[in-house]
Amino acid sequence: MNLCLSIVRDVMLRKRTWAELFEYAFFFTYKHYVVVIVIGRSLSSFTGLCGLVESKLRVLVGNFEQNRYVKMAHINCRAYGPGPNDELPQPDGGEDTENIRKLSQF
Repeated sequence: MNLCLSIVRDVMLRKRTWAELFEYAFFFTYKHYVVVIVIGRSLSSFTGLCGLVESKLRVLVGNFEQNRYVKMAHINCRAYGPGPNDELPQPDGGEDTENIRKLSQF
């Protein structure tokens, strides 16, 4: 909250822009974090796996919240699509062809 107030004050003094208020500062907010990567061969398996992993992560975060030594824990589930170095499976003309095309548009 202090960071937001500081940015707004600087915006009013024309030292910063409003866009800076909406920048994502995930890595500076937490001392520790976990990254989970889910990969599916088809869109339906990917969607199913994402749902399963998200559900299990929510249970894990709920357990963290019960621990008196954990100050703050929450989950941020976001789909990011393939990275620049990821290889997508090549369509063979079968039913997965459409799913692979959808996956590449994530």
